[in-house]
Amino acid sequence: LMLVAVLSCGIALIVLPKRSTPSTGSQQTATTPAMSDSNFRISFSKINRVDYGDGVDQFIVKNLFHPELLYQGANPTRTFIFPFPTGAFWTNLVLPPTQNQGLSFPVVAYPYAFKWSDTLVQVSYSYSHRKEETKAIHDYFYPDLSFACEETLSGRHVTAFDPLSVALQYETTKKGLWSLFLVQGSPYVNMEYGSVTPVISALSTFEDIGCPPLANYSFVGNKRKRRRLESSGYGVCYTDSSTDTTKTVHGVQFILTTTEGWKWIIFASEPLTLEMDTRTRAKVRATEPYNGAFRAAII
Repeated sequence: LMLVAVLSCGIALIVLPKRSTPSTGSQQTATTPAMSDSNFRISFSKINRVDYGDGVDQFIVKNLFHPELLYQGANPTRTFIFPFPTGAFWTNLVLPPTQNQGLSFPVVAYPYAFKWSDTLVQVSYSYSHRKEETKAIHDYFYPDLSFACEETLSGRHVTAFDPLSVALQYETTKKGLWSLFLVQGSPYVNMEYGSVTPVISALSTFEDIGCPPLANYSFVGNKRKRRRLESSGYGVCYTDSSTDTTKTVHGVQFILTTTEGWKWIIFASEPLTLEMDTRTRAKVRATEPYNGAFRAAII
């Protein structure tokens, strides 16, 4: 049986061994025998990049990986405790940064694209910036939302990955943690905060911050009755204590509207308070450190 896999770096031909047919009366078991060189053949030779002076540490920033992922043994040719996943969708994150604010090259975990730096993560809904030509379709990266925090950051790392996702983590000088989970196909930007104060910026400015449309309604039978959600925390969101210069919302679901007309819904696993300076409209920030999951999605 021959399988041909078309990869971004070329074409790989994989030849699988023939499956043996059990003799009549033999007993089949669930145990699969280990393959040996005699019954498994690869159509190309096995090489070590280090032998050619092209080890993986020559083109990535290995300190962007969590120390637990780095090889600590005596073999000088090993960098990680795992085979480096050449061609993984997220490897742009661990290449040397660009000259643009120290940001990485973009990676795509559709439908969003991401960049990160020492201080922030940028998110682009690239479809909204698509340009179609006769022979090409271009999805351009624009930082529709940027996520940062109030605390001083002391480091950032890749902490885990699999074929469809990668986990990123920021650490603060006060031992707080801010994690991001880039998952292929997820409609959400997935984050988790541990004693860290979220800060969100828009591509230009925010038009408004508020509650989901139905958050201020309750239903009695088939009739809808409007009511104001009190500060006891009942409901998903309520607006309170806003001033001429600051708008404040409390709850677990919020709507951010940018001047470009895009709306983002925010989900929090624990109640928190977000505020926006209505004079500059540049940032939306939490009023205190937050502990819990935090999701954003364009709607």
